[in-house]
Amino acid sequence: MELTRRDWLRLSALGGVAPWIGCGSDGPSWPPPGEPSVASLGRGTRAELDDAELELVAGRVPSDMEGFVFVVGGVPYGDGTPLFTGDAQVLRLRFEGGRVRLKSRMLRTDDYLLDQAATGDLAFRNLGMLRMSTHLGARDFCNTALVPSPGGRLLATYDAGRPWEIDPETLDVVTPVGLHASWRPMFPPISPGLGLFPVHMASAHPVWDPDDGVAYLPNWAPPLEGLDTETFTQLLTWDGASEPVATELVDRDGAPAIVEQSLHQIHTTRRFVVLSDGAFSIEPEQMTGADVTRAQRPTSVFWIVPKAELTGGTATATRVEIPVESAHFMIERDDSADRITVALMHQNSADPSEWVRANDTLHHGGSAPPAQLVGLPTAPADLAIQGRYTIDPTTGEVVDSVVLQDERLWGLTLWSREERDPARPLGDSLWVTLGFDPNALTTRITEAYADHPHRVVPLTELPTTAIAPRLLRIDQSGSMTITDDATLPLGWLPMSPTFVPRRGGSPGEGYLVLLALGPVEDEVWILDGGDLGRGPIARLRHTGFDVGFSLHTTWLPDLPAPSSGYRVDRREDYGAALPALRDDARALATEVLGLA
Repeated sequence: MELTRRDWLRLSALGGVAPWIGCGSDGPSWPPPGEPSVASLGRGTRAELDDAELELVAGRVPSDMEGFVFVVGGVPYGDGTPLFTGDAQVLRLRFEGGRVRLKSRMLRTDDYLLDQAATGDLAFRNLGMLRMSTHLGARDFCNTALVPSPGGRLLATYDAGRPWEIDPETLDVVTPVGLHASWRPMFPPISPGLGLFPVHMASAHPVWDPDDGVAYLPNWAPPLEGLDTETFTQLLTWDGASEPVATELVDRDGAPAIVEQSLHQIHTTRRFVVLSDGAFSIEPEQMTGADVTRAQRPTSVFWIVPKAELTGGTATATRVEIPVESAHFMIERDDSADRITVALMHQNSADPSEWVRANDTLHHGGSAPPAQLVGLPTAPADLAIQGRYTIDPTTGEVVDSVVLQDERLWGLTLWSREERDPARPLGDSLWVTLGFDPNALTTRITEAYADHPHRVVPLTELPTTAIAPRLLRIDQSGSMTITDDATLPLGWLPMSPTFVPRRGGSPGEGYLVLLALGPVEDEVWILDGGDLGRGPIARLRHTGFDVGFSLHTTWLPDLPAPSSGYRVDRREDYGAALPALRDDARALATEVLGLA
């Protein structure tokens, strides 16, 4: 009998129950299901742990796991503010001798310290995706990704701020990357505070190139509707020891290369830097408290720049446009024969820049959303797809494409893969999905994406019941197929997947580590990366482990020695902005930042 899409959706909603029934205590163990909701994303603690040993709940930690998994995320404010607006917390899991230890730290950047100290009308307040003080400037949360250098130095990053280097041992912040003078702000300092802490549009996924020994850091400003601002796109090249060097990007006609939405991710090949103008745009009206929703552009745009031109001055970028929006991509490092191959996670009417508002109505039934979902990401308004594309970097022509469409791709989010060999071609990658929660599907989102030109599931057939999250292995080489999958119990959300190589194993052999957000308690899960269907081979907890919204990760085989040399001088960084501040703001900044 052939299943219709409606039949499949009905069965998928029940899929979270089967995996845990009948599991013996000696083998892999799924936890029991709970309320089918994404509400656990909104929980989280600021309490810090110092190499606390995790308690084994079920299974066994493999003795051939080693190294360190680092995870970053934003601690939710819990007041309906979107989750990307949250103070950064870094977690570090240490695997050694079949034991797992956890260390966590809040990232006490300069703007964090000032935010903690400011009160009264100097206080910071949340404005959609931004948190600002009129008199002290904007927050740089550095809560989205962790970017390691080939030598193990570690950057904490954010889409709207310069990166901060952190110490992998202590997890303390070390220095911002680049003086404020090395970065151009998104808009002029319309208040004195924005001279002290401007909004610098950057990338949550800059690249520390393994061959060049430098980091490539985008800095840009989009067109802002209703504001008279200058658009620009530049790439900063940073050698880790001196101030970054900026190169302005222009298109093939010599006009400024315009980024319309975001540069959430960039990658490098042997000869090129590839920047993704992706589906994560911020409406500037939110700064005034306006409640604005615009659909993302239904295409993916890339700018491809030869590395050889990134020496200051200008560089010519080639524009590429591919149907269906995306924010994340993978790339093959080999660009021989003037070909670049990328794999895209197409979000397809899933909008990460939107969140459930208190005044929303639900697509199904028109009632108000549950209060515990306010501030959390909205459910996707369509099924995601995957694509692999081969591009001519000199012309921008897409010369080959393969698309994967599969009904297991609801709520596709984060991934991990073997990263030790940068030259390794696209192959297997391990993905998590958040499934689908109809209580987070708002009318505002379905109306915004009602006319999406690449719709897979008609609006009238969007699921009415919860779809359980999944784990997937996707072969992104020739076949573009799902080769392994597992369905989680309803109520459990898999976050921040990290591939950990097996000691002594072949490339690609290893384990998948997840932060599993549960209905009541959160856990750390370990799965066999070669057999996701077995379920967790180890589940671990700690009474102080309550992670909330966590995002991107990295794995390091060991902890490098602390970096030396490069440090941004606070007096040079902030000194020129201090005279313009109001007296009480200047006094507070001088005291908190040690500028007296």
